[in-house]
Amino acid sequence: MNRTIGMIFSAVLTLGILAGCSGEKFDDSKDTGGGGENNLPIQPALDLPRDADGWTVFTPSSDTRIMYVSSSGDDATAVEYTSASNVNPFDPQGTVYSFKTYKAAKAHTRSGYPDWVLFKRGDTFTEDLCIDDDNDGSILSGRSANEPALVGAYGATGISPVFKVKAGGIQVRFLRGSSHFVGEYIAICGLAFYSYTRNPADSAYNSAEEGDVGICIWQNANNKIRNILVEGCSSSFFSTGMSVYSSSTDTTSYVENIEIRRNIIMNAYSNSGAHSQGMWASRVRNFLVDENVFDHNGWLIQATLPGENLQGQATMFNHNTYTCALINSTFRNNIFTRASSIGTKFTAPYDIQGLTINDNLYVDNELGLNVCSNYPERLFRVKGATIKDNVFYNLGRSNQTKRNVSWGMDIAGWDGGSVYNNLMVHNLPQPQGLRAFMISEGSRNVDMHDNVVHNSGGVTSMVWITDTPVSTKMTLRNNYFEMHDPNNLMFFSSTIGGVAGVTFSGNNYYPTAPLFRIASNSLDFSQWKATYESNATFTKRTFPDASRTVETYMASLGETGTLDAFIEKCRTQDRFNWDIKFTADTVNSYLRTGFGMTE
Repeated sequence: MNRTIGMIFSAVLTLGILAGCSGEKFDDSKDTGGGGENNLPIQPALDLPRDADGWTVFTPSSDTRIMYVSSSGDDATAVEYTSASNVNPFDPQGTVYSFKTYKAAKAHTRSGYPDWVLFKRGDTFTEDLCIDDDNDGSILSGRSANEPALVGAYGATGISPVFKVKAGGIQVRFLRGSSHFVGEYIAICGLAFYSYTRNPADSAYNSAEEGDVGICIWQNANNKIRNILVEGCSSSFFSTGMSVYSSSTDTTSYVENIEIRRNIIMNAYSNSGAHSQGMWASRVRNFLVDENVFDHNGWLIQATLPGENLQGQATMFNHNTYTCALINSTFRNNIFTRASSIGTKFTAPYDIQGLTINDNLYVDNELGLNVCSNYPERLFRVKGATIKDNVFYNLGRSNQTKRNVSWGMDIAGWDGGSVYNNLMVHNLPQPQGLRAFMISEGSRNVDMHDNVVHNSGGVTSMVWITDTPVSTKMTLRNNYFEMHDPNNLMFFSSTIGGVAGVTFSGNNYYPTAPLFRIASNSLDFSQWKATYESNATFTKRTFPDASRTVETYMASLGETGTLDAFIEKCRTQDRFNWDIKFTADTVNSYLRTGFGMTE
């Protein structure tokens, strides 16, 4: 089976169809496992420095073998290089005796050594990549956290090497039957994976091509995968852009210490009606997802009708990221745009522990994030999560599934945690309305404070609470809610029980005649104050510059001042052409400064 390489650093090459990485049709309802471990700080996948531009710095060891691969290479005349061969191993001087194929180059690597396979920048390849032995006896696995094996790129000029394949791209997986094997200390950097037959703009487009996984990190029974870095790669037009998971039947088996940073994952979709995600991750411990761009994943075209599941159409089941049962994970500084449905979705057939969602930018998703509305029978399944400093912008813009929703975040089943300092701005009205915060399926000991919801029209409710079961010891304090239409609701609870366990304090509502609804009872502001929140205010707050938008940000750079132009800039980021002006941290800072919000 041919596989496709997008622009992502990957550490696996595969030459056969493998269960789990070959366009797997996953069903999270069947995923079972352990959990219960104590929360621990996230450890970096590798112990390496970064340069002034934020990229990981790799230095060969004295015994590192370096194999160069070029589309014009020759496997018969290629040679191994060492750290002494060139002053800069990423820019070799003189004649380079490169390999033609990855398979031949990988045959010279050794398990447990810091060996490198580097592809020439600007070249195009048609090989799948697989890190395991691939039946040729070679295994790419590093020595330690500061001496990893590396699959990357070389050359002074050119974009990332492009792997142009029909199905999947790169796999990190180790298949050793009943024997235990550890694959670890691997970096995949600066590679682009492209499933060209699934791109309608490509002359080779095949509307029947189902596709596969672009970048796959897969731990199967009896084996262990840990300490993997995927940096500066891209994946485009696969059925799933990236997957990271353990398929072992051992319920305590987790993939460990995985770092996904500065990758571009886009255009994932399914032709068969199967689930399709930008990234699918399940049973991962110590998981860092940092500075990536996830755009237009889970769909090729807008749904014809709500609920339909036809070829390439957006559905409510497909998302930019869909993760299951994580322990100690951080999603930070990512951009999540134009998902089929949800920007980041988390689900928990068993406990999610130690989750932080920090400083991400959500644009034009139906729902920004969901943590986590699945498995309502498992009460208090999200342990101590934190959602902070994120920006939600133009939600509901594309109406991908035609469900007419525009929702910020849904928290469900939390056992402790905090939601604070988030900005929701310029989100769009839909017939089903805009809900800023949804609290569903019972939570307890959650503090929601200092969030700003501003300039959002058509709001069904700023805060929407269900009581199945009743949430307890919830606090909503010092938040600012401003809406366009005074006839819409500030707060909604389906029953009196839904608000019984919630304490309201110091929230600011505007306009001056906000409406609240508890069960079938509508309350005006004076009734709300008298019954639920004596220190509530209804003042229009003055901000430093509330007129700021993504469009004005682009114009301030001298760029085309449109949201589409911004998204296109994000999509064209590359390991060798990276611009911090089009990253979440920079854009969020611009928007948040306009509202006087600091981290």
